[in-house]
Amino acid sequence: MNHTWTPRARENGGHSGAGAWAAERCQRWRRQSLKDS
Repeated sequence: MNHTWTPRARENGGHSGAGAWAAERCQRWRRQSLKDS
């Protein structure tokens, strides 16, 4: 996994929308994993 969306990157403000986008995607992926298991 690449962690370009880490909290540190968000603090730096390098990508204003990337953090939120990745977090949403991560949550969606977790939900999918829970469903599958």
